[in-house]
Amino acid sequence: LLVLGAGLGLGIMGLFWFGLGLLGRFQPAVAYGVTLALTLLVAPQFWRLFRRWRRWQPANPPPRWTVFYLAVMGLLTLLVAVLPPTDWDGLFYHLTGPKLYLHAGQIVGGLDVPHFNFPSLMEMLFAWGMLLRNDVTAKLLHTSFGLLLAGLVYISTRRLLGQRAAWPALIILVSMPMLATLAGWAYNDLALAFYQFGSLYTIIRWGLVGPDTSPADARSAASDALPEAIVADEQAPAPDPEPARFARLYPYRWLLLSAVFSGLAMGLKYTSFVTPLLIVLLILWFGRRPGPAARRLKDVVIFVAVAGLVALPWYAKNWAYTGNPVYPFLSGLFG
Repeated sequence: LLVLGAGLGLGIMGLFWFGLGLLGRFQPAVAYGVTLALTLLVAPQFWRLFRRWRRWQPANPPPRWTVFYLAVMGLLTLLVAVLPPTDWDGLFYHLTGPKLYLHAGQIVGGLDVPHFNFPSLMEMLFAWGMLLRNDVTAKLLHTSFGLLLAGLVYISTRRLLGQRAAWPALIILVSMPMLATLAGWAYNDLALAFYQFGSLYTIIRWGLVGPDTSPADARSAASDALPEAIVADEQAPAPDPEPARFARLYPYRWLLLSAVFSGLAMGLKYTSFVTPLLIVLLILWFGRRPGPAARRLKDVVIFVAVAGLVALPWYAKNWAYTGNPVYPFLSGLFG
């Protein structure tokens, strides 16, 4: 949940800075005030995590050569990330758009680069980093998504395929040359990969456990659905009971999280619309269980509505600024 929560938090921050940009609050004092307030808010959680980490005994410790390889690749990636930006798309629009917005103090229209009207979730995070320090800080935010993606690959493989597959899966991911390259650039591809994979992973969790599972039965249902190699992991001590006000949402928690991640993915690239399409097909596939068709339709409607609401701000902004929600595409339809 730490990996998923961190990605969710960064997505919320992107939407938050988008709102501040529309309100004309792109100012260093605002950035420092928000960052300080959030730091104080999450400090107790970080302390609890640190104490748990000190007591943590990994059930599947990595071989020494794996630790060495990951450390070397991480160091090389960090060295690229802290250099001044030289990547093409970063200099062309990923960083230039936020720089112009910061110069104006707000998000403005009428700029003659069509790419500035692409969904801009990552650019809003870049603007936050540039307000705090500079463009290197912005690049490090994209590096963070590389770390989150690696964590999600490890966690999902361990949970769905077993502990023995987790470290090899992470090695395969890190061995891709483009991963380290992109992690050092001011792009949005690793954020897109994280949210797309996060949406896929959470909908699989929802489908395996079952949408109608109550909190009391969730863990026993998971034991029947998940591979035997990780049944013991699923039968670990249960967390604190869910607050009563969230009890009605509990069966839909993974479905809702998948929808939010799909919406955040659509806030990064137009082409990410394939993500919710795939997830809807998976919802229908998991809906083959005996039961009324209306329930399956309800699940699809919930997913589409939540994902659409999360993605809506970028397309509504384009419609207001250009008259075309997917500018500069489909100009024959929208003008």
